[in-house]
Amino acid sequence: MTDFKGVGGMAAAWTDITLSAGSNERKERVQLHVYNDIHNHVRFIAFYIPPSIAAFAIAKFLAPLYADQMNDLTKKVIAAKEGDHVSARVEAGFAKNFRFSGTV
Repeated sequence: MTDFKGVGGMAAAWTDITLSAGSNERKERVQLHVYNDIHNHVRFIAFYIPPSIAAFAIAKFLAPLYADQMNDLTKKVIAAKEGDHVSARVEAGFAKNFRFSGTV
């Protein structure tokens, strides 16, 4: 949790993953954080994957989902600050000031 210096943690959540291999199922819980880099005015997402024999499979599963997860968390944070309704203007302003860096 000390990997990133000079950034502000904006939001955090847990996601539960069920991996299947034949008749075997493995459940894993992964923490994700969206960070705002206040120096470069970008945001990025970090997944904290637990040490596991399934770590590669977890990363492969999460890889295509990062944008949806990051956007969902961002909207929840904006909604918490602005009330239940997030105006398009507020959302657009946030996206402009903290564009996605492309870093996962």
